[in-house]
Amino acid sequence: MLSHKGNTEILIIGGGIAGTSTAYYLAQYGHEVTLLERSELATEASGLNAGTLWQIGWGAPSSLSSTLSMGGLEILKTLQFDLGYDLEFRQSGALKAIQTKFSLFCASFPSKGPGQA
Repeated sequence: MLSHKGNTEILIIGGGIAGTSTAYYLAQYGHEVTLLERSELATEASGLNAGTLWQIGWGAPSSLSSTLSMGGLEILKTLQFDLGYDLEFRQSGALKAIQTKFSLFCASFPSKGPGQA
């Protein structure tokens, strides 16, 4: 067991995609970050889940769920590009079944991200 007695500006517990990406971006903004993980990075929940982001679009108006899902998608794409490391993230398509006239009406409006007109 490693022991570290010191000060840190920000302490993050958990080395999954949320913890590591948060530590990465905070460090990019000049913060002193310490990340604690009990095992290997991204080998627990992040490394073993199905890795699915189910959001189809931002929605109009965007909800918390769509913001977190689509925001997470953007973070994964950015991290993979910025780090120059294959995170094994692959974006694939989706099929949305439209079963009612109202659903067809709603689907005819394009989904836009927050702040887009």
